[in-house]
Amino acid sequence: MTSKRKTPPPPASHPDEAGPSSKRRKVERRPAGELRDKAKTLSKKKEKKVEANKSDPGAVKRPKIIKLTPARPFPKVPLSSNATGPYSARAEGKNLVCITRRVELGAYLRRCVDMIKEDGYRTLRLHAMGAAIPHALMLATSLPATLPFPPDEIKTSILTGTVRCVDEVIPDVEDEEEDEGGTRTRDKSCIDVSIVIGDGVKVDAKSRKKVGATKATAAMAPKEQGGKAQGPTKPLLPTKSSTST
Repeated sequence: MTSKRKTPPPPASHPDEAGPSSKRRKVERRPAGELRDKAKTLSKKKEKKVEANKSDPGAVKRPKIIKLTPARPFPKVPLSSNATGPYSARAEGKNLVCITRRVELGAYLRRCVDMIKEDGYRTLRLHAMGAAIPHALMLATSLPATLPFPPDEIKTSILTGTVRCVDEVIPDVEDEEEDEGGTRTRDKSCIDVSIVIGDGVKVDAKSRKKVGATKATAAMAPKEQGGKAQGPTKPLLPTKSSTST
């Protein structure tokens, strides 16, 4: 009888050397020098394009645009206040706030609460434009919960509008014969939020503090003079005498 020899299985191929029928893709490894050369060629192509644009007089050149500050609905510093003085010394205009994204929400909350509690304002006006509108709406919705007033006395009204902004246009190449530039206009969305507490009339906070201080001193004066304090006195309870048997 002839014996049949079993042929050994073929050696397993490396995943990188697998054929097209395998599931894994062949990974091509490139040397670092080849990648550097490719980056250099791309940078050279960009430089050539820039030089071609400079040499071509008919190429379209984009002007430089400077966005100017849009007009405010109210002055930043009221006419009755000093512009160089401290913010706490201002008597008017504190309740007019322009909202920006650079200031955090907590800082605006503390500022508005101080205006209502310490300065006695009962009307706040918040103004925001563009990307600062969500910041102003979040402030308007979270402020009533931090105030010591019932929700029925706090009224919030929101007005939307559009502000026309002016931008300065500067040409790319400034020649003596060409124009120095010009201006362009664009529209920007804005929002105006007014928060009114009660009748909205400002309360003199200093007079309230003085009245409270005079009442406290009047109540403490008899004690300092050695007399009895004013007000109803509670009857003394009978004490139990201890008897010895």
